[in-house]
Amino acid sequence: KTKDLPKAVLEYITKNFPKHKITEAAKSIDSKNKVTYEAEVTLKGMVHELKFDAKGNLLVKGKAD
Repeated sequence: KTKDLPKAVLEYITKNFPKHKITEAAKSIDSKNKVTYEAEVTLKGMVHELKFDAKGNLLVKGKAD
């Protein structure tokens, strides 16, 4: 859920995508117990996929197809 994203992730999205809406959010834990967070933000049909580490640092930013 969006409310479960770390504060640093929410702050990044608010600062860098102020008019976008978070349409999807997820927490992932891999086989080595590495935690990452993913968020999809949308504005006027333009979708950006963002991936963050456990501390809220941006790892990947891309446009969804």
